[in-house]
Amino acid sequence: MGEIHTVVDQTNDLTTNTAYGPISIDDIIAGIKAYLTGETTGKVLWNFTQADGAAIVSDDLIHLQDVVRQIAATGKRRKVVIVVSRDLGFGLSRMAESRAEIADINVDYYVTCRLEEALAWLGVPMG
Repeated sequence: MGEIHTVVDQTNDLTTNTAYGPISIDDIIAGIKAYLTGETTGKVLWNFTQADGAAIVSDDLIHLQDVVRQIAATGKRRKVVIVVSRDLGFGLSRMAESRAEIADINVDYYVTCRLEEALAWLGVPMG
């Protein structure tokens, strides 16, 4: 089972979730729920470059969006960037981004394979 480590940087209004090892959609949902029920930031970075998401399929993304829609339907608009290391992860993440737009979830998404690009999109300096 994988792990997700979370760091909150209030100075930059940023929550960084870094996933390690084989992760499931339930691991990601738990991380999202923990974020949304805690002291939230306006920017979220999900770093999946050190994770193995091979077990995640497109139906899992549908379930993920349903959960996010239920618990994040109201509140401030957030910026979420997803950093992945492989083409499959990039494709699945782009699919999740498209589904979020269709579902009118109050989030701006960006998907990239580069951490530097992710931080630039969020407007956060490299640390």
